[in-house]
Amino acid sequence: MDCFDRFTLLSNQHLVESFDEIENSYNLGILKTSNNGQYFYEKAKSLNVDLKNCIVIDDSEKVCKTFENLGGKGICSFGILEVVKNLEKLLKKVLYYKRYQ
Repeated sequence: MDCFDRFTLLSNQHLVESFDEIENSYNLGILKTSNNGQYFYEKAKSLNVDLKNCIVIDDSEKVCKTFENLGGKGICSFGILEVVKNLEKLLKKVLYYKRYQ
């Protein structure tokens, strides 16, 4: 959803700084499940990261399942409040990890 970029990311710099990349499919103009999730594989490759260290948050169980079949972690969330709640959980984990690394 385009409001994620316009509101959520703009108002939360910690979120932006805590992840290597935050990709919004709204901006991509492609289906994330095309070619069995080839986009995810290519994106991980371009970032030089293993998919097992990647997370996708999406409102489609099909997208989450496709991503998990590639080895990543899928979090299926519906609505902005649930997405933000899941992002806050992830952010706490990231900040904890950075503090004690």
